[in-house]
Amino acid sequence: MLQRVTQQIDPRIPGVQPDRVRQNQTLEQKRRQTQFEQILQDKLRSQNLQFSAHAQSRLLERNINLEPEDIARLEGALDQIAEKGGKESLIVMDNVSYVVSVPNRTVITAVDEAHSNVFTNIDSAMLL
Repeated sequence: MLQRVTQQIDPRIPGVQPDRVRQNQTLEQKRRQTQFEQILQDKLRSQNLQFSAHAQSRLLERNINLEPEDIARLEGALDQIAEKGGKESLIVMDNVSYVVSVPNRTVITAVDEAHSNVFTNIDSAMLL
């Protein structure tokens, strides 16, 4: 009787209980989801750091020059903050503060020490 019920539910696997089939499917779905999440995170990490139009104008008007090494340091900081779950972060590097969108890997604004020192709507900070 049990074999007939099993075959009616999943005739491809005679003698296998339906709960076991569902469990294997669930494990496979979890494995695929984990692979997808890993690929997505790798792609996001491999994206270059971007600067919003606002950040670009602030860098120009405040005469803040970034060398390739500085950008690499900011990217490294973004990776570390992303691993900790940060979304909107403040990165302070060489007397310049950068507000960044971590998921978008985008610098939103840049502030040197001569300007405002109040930052709102951030969930994390990193000092380099």
